[in-house]
This record gives sequence, C-alpha cells and structure tokens, in this order.
Amino acid sequence: MNKFIALALVLVAVGVGFIVFRKPEPVKPVPQPIPQTGAYRQTADHFANGFYAGTSDQFFVSSTGTLVTSGDIVAPTSRMSGAITSSSSPAALGSSTVGKFVIAASATTAQASTTALTVNSLVFFVQSATTTIPGTTCNTATASGTLVSQKIVGNGFQIRTNIAPTTNPFCFDFYILN
Repeated sequence: MNKFIALALVLVAVGVGFIVFRKPEPVKPVPQPIPQTGAYRQTADHFANGFYAGTSDQFFVSSTGTLVTSGDIVAPTSRMSGAITSSSSPAALGSSTVGKFVIAASATTAQASTTALTVNSLVFFVQSATTTIPGTTCNTATASGTLVSQKIVGNGFQIRTNIAPTTNPFCFDFYILN
C-alpha cells in the first residue's frame, strides 16, 4: 500500500498524476448538422440557462428566448413573420403587429382590428400605391391628412384621412412596436 502511495506522489510530482487519477468527464452529445441549412441541431440542455456573449454580457438570450443587448443590432435586411392582410373594414388582423389594410372607397376612416395593441404601442403606417392584398387595386391619389385617430387597447387602431378615395381604396402597410 505504501508503494502505491509513493508511486502516486511521484506521478503527481512530475505532472502526470492528474491524468492518471482524474475522473473522466461525461461525454456530451455533439450537435448534428441539419441537412442543407448549415445550422446545427441542439439538444434540450443547450442554452438551458440562456446564452451570454461579450466580456460583460453585452448580448444575452434568455432561456425563454428574450434577446437583450446593450449595443446595436445591425443587419442588411430584416423580416417580420405573421403579416396579415385585409381588404374589409374593419380589417380583422388577429394578433398581428405587421400587415396591410385599406380605407374603402368613399370612406374616410378604417379600423385595423388587432389584439397586439397595448397602452404603450407605437403605430406606424404608410400609404402604398401597390399591395399584395388579393383582389385589391390601390388608389394612387395621396391620402391627405392621414393620422391615427384612435387606439383601442387589445382591439387595434383607427386611421382617418381628410379626403375619401374614389373608385379604389387607399392601401396602407402598418407596423406596431410594443
């Protein structure tokens, strides 16, 4: 027994005892590539406590998916998913924060009904002479004096214009920032 302890002390002294007596680390699964995407499939334990980057956590993704950064997010393009379009009035837009709607011909107001609107929401919209709303041809005249005339928390917003469109509706794209 004493010879074994002496051998262990000699091995530790020359720097190889750690390798000989170290408990092996459990083997972790290697992420597998997802075919034709360049991305890697992660297992359930990856990022269980979030993902941090930077010397003082300037970039953080929580385990629930919330993204936080102290810097700018810069990208050559961005996409919004869940855009809904409507040619009816009121426009039934579900819970969408981005989409398209119209002010019908001969009307001066339109209701964009979406549950995404909160008390602190900012509503941005722009008139468009073209649209992807099926079966809709947009009026190319300018909607004069157009503004958000009402916000209804949990039920969307209303816009108003000074001049009603004739023949074809005024088309709008909108974005709600919460």
